[in-house]
Amino acid sequence: MQTRWLALMPALESVLKMFQPLKNYFLSIDKCPNILKEFFENPSSELWLYFMHAQSATFHQAVLKIEGQNVSAIDAANEINTVYPM
Repeated sequence: MQTRWLALMPALESVLKMFQPLKNYFLSIDKCPNILKEFFENPSSELWLYFMHAQSATFHQAVLKIEGQNVSAIDAANEINTVYPM
């Protein structure tokens, strides 16, 4: 399965914008999958989503820069080292 890294940040952003309505919906249905019920009942779930969003935003910007038009191998390496310093 291919990972669509550039889709992760916008997906998290959408979930965060709709978090309360999603929570209300899933906790109100009778046959809510256990994993969703546990997720929305956990008070720190929204915080984890914000954390993941912040992390994915950094990665998202790096991927956009690396996939730009006139990017050299050195530019790409510098961007990768910015995100994942060794």
